[in-house]
Amino acid sequence: MFDFNKPSTAQSECGRLLLQNNQGPATSNANKACLNSIQESRSIQQQAQARIEARSRWNSIDPNLKNCIDDALKLEGSSIDFKIKDGIIPSFENTVGYLNERKIKC
Repeated sequence: MFDFNKPSTAQSECGRLLLQNNQGPATSNANKACLNSIQESRSIQQQAQARIEARSRWNSIDPNLKNCIDDALKLEGSSIDFKIKDGIIPSFENTVGYLNERKIKC
């Protein structure tokens, strides 16, 4: 169960409403809706953080290599931007393996 006294729980509209009315999970008719709202808010925050981390990692790659990988991905209907939106970070093994499998030299 959620601790409704924690500030993180109060970030959603439901959490604020419950705190203002001193209602805990057992006394609230809107408990399930509020819990779903809180979980959804946390999920959105986690996804946003994953995208920030992915963008940071992709931006740390040498620009020439990054452009080469992006061009190869675009040929397959994808792109680095799509990877970032999905929160996918690059790894040396994955990028080198991807290029080697396609016999792409950057």
